[in-house]
Amino acid sequence: MVEVIPVDANVVVDDEYLLALKNEAGLLAMDVPSSNAVVKTNKQHSAMKLEVDQTNEQLSAAINEIKNRNQQKIDQRKQE
Repeated sequence: MVEVIPVDANVVVDDEYLLALKNEAGLLAMDVPSSNAVVKTNKQHSAMKLEVDQTNEQLSAAINEIKNRNQQKIDQRKQE
């Protein structure tokens, strides 16, 4: 059980009082993440994410193709 320490204008704040506050400090319910949190996404977000993922895959494939071509050119120059 947590003891509630009242704070008012008549309270003298000394080291002992501050130590008691520190030792009794805690988190509020809103500070602790809920274990049953439900993530909500909308259809527009999902569609945009899918489009971005597809574009990223195309870009990665194009980059890999360019890397392969450049490596082939390097290999050809080494053979000459």
